[in-house]
Amino acid sequence: MLKRGIKPNIVTYNAFIHGLSNAAKMEEAVRLWDELKIEGPVPDIFIYSVMINGYCKAKKLEVGEKLFNEVHTQKFAVVCNPLIRGYCENGNMLEAFRLPDQMKSRGIALTVVTYSTLTHGLCAVGRVEEAKNFIDEMRRDRTG
Repeated sequence: MLKRGIKPNIVTYNAFIHGLSNAAKMEEAVRLWDELKIEGPVPDIFIYSVMINGYCKAKKLEVGEKLFNEVHTQKFAVVCNPLIRGYCENGNMLEAFRLPDQMKSRGIALTVVTYSTLTHGLCAVGRVEEAKNFIDEMRRDRTG
C-alpha cells in the first residue's frame, strides 16, 4: 500500500494486525504495530485489544500486560477482556480476577463479556460452585 502512495488508516492496520495475530504471526503483527506507532494514526483502544489478544494467544501474557498497562481510557474493559481470557485459558485465575478488581477500583463496570469469560474460566478449572456464586454477584451488580 505504501509503495502505491496509499497510507493505511487505523481500520486497515486493525484488520491486518488482527489477521496476522489470528494466524499466529505475531512477529509480523508487531512489525505493523511498530510502524503504526511511528507513522500514525494513533492506536485506538480496539487495536490495543487486538494486540493484547494476539500476545495472549501466543502465550506471551507478560507482553500483553505491558500493553494493557499503557492504556488509560474509560473503554478499559475492551482491553481487559482479552487479557482476562488469556489468564483463564492458562489456568491462572488469580491473575484473571486481579484485572476486574482493577476495573472496579477505577469505577468501571464489568461487562457481560467480562463476567462470561471469568465464569467460563472458573468452570474450566473445576471451580463450578465459585462460578455459580460469581453469576449471583453479576446479577446483584446489574440490578442493584
